[in-house]
Amino acid sequence: MSVMDHLRNKLFRQCKEETAERKTRLAVCEITDKQRAGCGCLVYDQQSKKYYILTTNKVIANDIDLGHLNDFEVKFNRESKCPKICDLKSIIFSEESVTFLDSGLVVIFVDSNCSKLKHGSKTCSVLSNSALIIGDCDESKQSFCFISNKRFNVEPNGESGEHFLKAANNNPNPAAEGVPDGIPNGLVILQGTGDSELNAVGILNYVDGKQMVISPIWLKGSINAILGEL
Repeated sequence: MSVMDHLRNKLFRQCKEETAERKTRLAVCEITDKQRAGCGCLVYDQQSKKYYILTTNKVIANDIDLGHLNDFEVKFNRESKCPKICDLKSIIFSEESVTFLDSGLVVIFVDSNCSKLKHGSKTCSVLSNSALIIGDCDESKQSFCFISNKRFNVEPNGESGEHFLKAANNNPNPAAEGVPDGIPNGLVILQGTGDSELNAVGILNYVDGKQMVISPIWLKGSINAILGEL
């Protein structure tokens, strides 16, 4: 392989990695109500061909009166456009679209044909450009997440099975990396697919915010498999 071919391939890989990272940032949405704030991740289930938001019960409490779902606001980021902000209730079918699992995971079935996410016959770019594919966690691969333009590894913490966030430069204190509001609940854990693509393999769930100790909720390769714990 010539030097030019090598450089061309390197640039191609970098471009794909940057595209995957950019897509990941767009897939992460903010979920807020009057009392709390956190994150969710927009995902596409290849088996059902439907869209979902995955988050944790630290963001949407499982004892909430589902009739108050319109108190929650979801903000999707978009490239070269203002964020798209929707009431949660306006982008789901009904209260039954929100499922709480014993693991702490919250699965929200998104109505892709609702007026907020449909522009005439076209699907909103929030869905077409941003959703990640869910996948099984591969223990042989590195897991990580993106926080405030910083990339953090998810490392095992002792023998407890809990995990904490560790900056890629081996600084064990994420706050020192300039994360202003700490690490939000509901942040997505990612793994590379080997083709410069990223899969959503888990959701962060806090255990101890001061020590940055978290308990990840690991996903499975389809929504049906995830809901199988019901």
